[in-house]
Amino acid sequence: MTGWLRRLAAFGLVLLLAVSQTLVSSVAVAQRNDAIQGEMLLRGILAGEAVEGEISNSDVNTEGAYFDTLVFMGYADDTITVTLGPSPLAGLLIVANPYGEILGELEFGPTGSVRSLRVTLPLDGTYVIWIGSERFGSYSVMLSSKGGSGDIDPTTGLGSLDIEALQFGQWHEGELEESEITSGDAEGVVIDLFMLKGTPGQRYRITVESDDFDPVLIISSAAGEDPTMEIGRDGRAVVRGRFNSEGVLTLGVTSADEQLGSYRIIVEPDERR
Repeated sequence: MTGWLRRLAAFGLVLLLAVSQTLVSSVAVAQRNDAIQGEMLLRGILAGEAVEGEISNSDVNTEGAYFDTLVFMGYADDTITVTLGPSPLAGLLIVANPYGEILGELEFGPTGSVRSLRVTLPLDGTYVIWIGSERFGSYSVMLSSKGGSGDIDPTTGLGSLDIEALQFGQWHEGELEESEITSGDAEGVVIDLFMLKGTPGQRYRITVESDDFDPVLIISSAAGEDPTMEIGRDGRAVVRGRFNSEGVLTLGVTSADEQLGSYRIIVEPDERR
């Protein structure tokens, strides 16, 4: 394995696991819906600092409800409080643990009042805060903690963390480019991230092809499980498997030879027995 891939193994797999945990919680948030679309931008939130955000039509949507995603490092037995400032929005604020289980939720309306949600964290890990609404507008969120939770931003040192939703059975054209370079422990690594929703237990075949580089395809299906990594040859990488019990996968596409350029990705039913 090249130094490039060693850095990715040390950092990128952890990143993808954290992302997949976030996506599992998105299924719980939107369990009545059949589709998840749009792009998700992970943002870190630190204890004691207000995060200003805006719900827009470019956010992850679940057939009419749009969600922003905040993440923080949490520690077992800490009590955290998430405070939502006055906002013109009506919607839902949710805190989920690293396994996608909802710890607490708060419905809020377009009033001038401040609303707070307090939860006790069950374990160490990356926690998720979802802010969702059917309308567009701004909001402000603050995290406070009795303990060390929120002292470390899990997204520190990263470049682009946009995550795009793939549609099952449709081709997607993508490009690895300089603007997506990450930093920190994986300095120099360029990776595109995707989320995919299917039927729990459904077999899939994921193919990535490129005329510019040998692709590496990484698939994360559940928290606590090692991701699958397929290093492609001759411009092609293929992975077969099953959707997890939530029907959610996180995909990462990067380059095995440090070359950048265009690629194609498709997810298809796998009929092989």
